[in-house]
Amino acid sequence: MSTKNKYTLQHIKLNILKFMKKVNDKQLYPNFWVIVDRADFKPLKKSVKKNKQIIKNNIHSLKEVSDVIIKKKTEYYKNKRFGEIKIKFNNNIIEKCDDIKNYKHNKTKPIISLSITIYPTDEEGKISLMKRKELRVNYFIDDMRNMVFKMKNIEVITRLLADGAVCKNESFLEISYSELCLKKK
Repeated sequence: MSTKNKYTLQHIKLNILKFMKKVNDKQLYPNFWVIVDRADFKPLKKSVKKNKQIIKNNIHSLKEVSDVIIKKKTEYYKNKRFGEIKIKFNNNIIEKCDDIKNYKHNKTKPIISLSITIYPTDEEGKISLMKRKELRVNYFIDDMRNMVFKMKNIEVITRLLADGAVCKNESFLEISYSELCLKKK
């Protein structure tokens, strides 16, 4: 038995603000990269020397993936898939999402947009731009009434895209979260 509208508008706002803080604290904004074929779902990092100390920073570009990750172990990264994940928060909607007076107007606009691009590597370990798959999932206020947005949500959707469960014939698809849930069934 499922309950409808488990979270109030105030809960939704708090949940999203917590997630935004986590994204900012982990430096996952504006994007981050993962290796989709790995069991863990951790952002790729690079070592940067700063004031005679080595600091680990997230990788934020395709060039960095190629230069920092693939070039070090080309043989290992043959036929792997790399995922670029972008999370866009609609701050205007987040600020007003708990205002019931604006609900009707705000519920038709995405509160979070998640863009995922999967880049496969070929037999030589080179990234194939032509075979990439892209998915943009828009989350609306009503989608958030029954879920707390977490990194696990991003991981599941990334793996579904990489495995061909969504975007079967298309190289790019934009869809709402509720449509994606119907498509998975």
